[in-house]
This record gives sequence, structure tokens and C-alpha cells, in this order.
Amino acid sequence: MVGAGAWGLSAAWMLAEDGARVVLADDGRPSAADVAAGMLAPWSEAEDGEDALNAVMRRAADAWPAFAARLAEASGHPSVHVPCGTLLVCARPEDLGRVRHHGGVIARRPGAAAPAWLTGGALRDMEPGLGPDVAGGFALPGEHQADARAMLAALRAAAQARGVRLVGAAEALLRDRDGRVTGIATVGGGRIACGTVVLAAGWACSGLAPSVAVRPVKGEVLVLGP
Repeated sequence: MVGAGAWGLSAAWMLAEDGARVVLADDGRPSAADVAAGMLAPWSEAEDGEDALNAVMRRAADAWPAFAARLAEASGHPSVHVPCGTLLVCARPEDLGRVRHHGGVIARRPGAAAPAWLTGGALRDMEPGLGPDVAGGFALPGEHQADARAMLAALRAAAQARGVRLVGAAEALLRDRDGRVTGIATVGGGRIACGTVVLAAGWACSGLAPSVAVRPVKGEVLVLGP
């Protein structure tokens, strides 16, 4: 397994739990999950023309409570699942049409009910931190959140408890004469042979496999404490 972010750690832990011998190669740098908002929000992120993607997002969100419970039991850490709901609001007058349109997008999804339009006052009763300019919007109580930083710590603990062996960064993929990947070379000259290599290094995957055309995109998150 190459990459100790959310995907790499999850796969390493669950494969080891199923009896596989797992070596996890990672460079030790913070992963994208360290600054992720952890949104499990298939309804507020629904877009026109993305029905198939949205169906996958809904299945993933529905599976999260059970996954979080399993992770808490395996790691000994508290659950990282936060069933907080989402408010989709109009912060400016020009947002009104876009937010109302989004309510229609949600209503057209199979199995979804049209969300009820709420006034700014009703939304402020639910979240007093909203400003006076919020004119209205929707409450989506079925959405939730993962505490991404706590999740990484729990995944590391669960993986280690299952015997996942951590090594340094992967420098290159090892291949046989036919081009099949047979292992990895690590920084410092180490070589690890294995039956299967899983690339879970996010945007850094293209450095090991140029045919994987991914690139980093800058994002920002602001964490507000009490």
C-alpha cells in the first residue's frame, strides 16, 4: 500500500483484518485529510447531470455510521462520525435563485423528498451563528460529517493493531520484463516484493505511475472552536 492518507490507511487496515500481510509505504507528510472538512453531503453536493455519481455518494454516506462504529471498535478511539446535518443558505440576495434551484435538484433524485424552504429567521433559530443577511434556505438533517483528523489517528491505530508494517516513502515501482508491477523501491535503497501494489498516494500517484493523470488543487478550510 502506497500512501497513508484516508484511503491508504482504510484499505491497509481492512485488508489486514481480512488476513492479508500489508506493508504501508508513506513519506510522513500530512495528507489531504488533515485539512479536509469531512463532509458526507450527497444532497448539498448534488449536481444536475451527475445522477450516477450522486447514487454512489448516497450509498457511501449511508454506509458511514457502520464504518465509523467498526473503526471505533478496532482502534479503541471514539467514533469519528458526526451526525450534524447541513444548512444550505442564501448568504446574499443573488444566491436565492441558485439555492432554490438546488432544492429542485435534490427533489428530483430517486427516493428524495423535496426539502422545505425555511426563512432566515427559522435558520437562525437552528444556527444562531448565521448572520442577518441570510434570507432563507434548506435544512438537510440527513447529512453528516467525519472528523477527518480524528479519523486518521483512529485508522493508524487500527492498522497497527492488525500488524500493518510501516516503511518509508516509495521511490519507484518495481516491474518485471512484461511491465507487471511486482513491488516497490523505497527511498534509501530498500526493495519490497509483493503480490499486489495499491497506489493510494493521492496527487502524488503520478510521480510513481505517470499514466495516472492527477494533480493537486488548492483548497482551504477554517475550523471554528467554541
